[in-house]
Amino acid sequence: MEFNYNKFSNDLFHELVTVLQKITEEHKDLYAFTLSCSRDVRSIGVIANTKTYLAKNADEQSEDYWYYKYCENEWEIFDTFHTLSKDMSMFLESDPDKFTNPNTYFFTEEFDEHFDRIVAACDEVISRLRDSKGKQEHPNILLNFNVEDYFNGDDRINRFKVLNRKEAAKEYEEHIKEFV
Repeated sequence: MEFNYNKFSNDLFHELVTVLQKITEEHKDLYAFTLSCSRDVRSIGVIANTKTYLAKNADEQSEDYWYYKYCENEWEIFDTFHTLSKDMSMFLESDPDKFTNPNTYFFTEEFDEHFDRIVAACDEVISRLRDSKGKQEHPNILLNFNVEDYFNGDDRINRFKVLNRKEAAKEYEEHIKEFV
């Protein structure tokens, strides 16, 4: 079984545009929108947050404000892309020993290559979303891409800088240790 990375990218972009539109219609105070992928590349979706939900958890003067502002695990909105996640899982399950060593349960080189191609596709797609008409209608929404339990602070900062305004990127970088 082959994984079609071009189809994955196109389908992911369509999902992101659709979900961004849906969420911005339902939540007028959306401020953050993160594409999130599991480390085992079996699940992908969006985590987002609103100013209202942030205010319920921490005010700007509290010491944990930055944690609640930028830590996706504390956010209000989760939307898993079920069809894409199913396709990702099915591909890995088509030849499990190819991707995970059955003796050590560590990922193989083939898995690492697949993982790198998924991450590259996600980076490209979230950048396309940044430049899309739908995102341009909401210039204050912060974008990000994260792979759970994989990207370190520098990886996250670099991605955030590419996707957002300089002022927002500076704030993110200044407070990264408070939420990563």
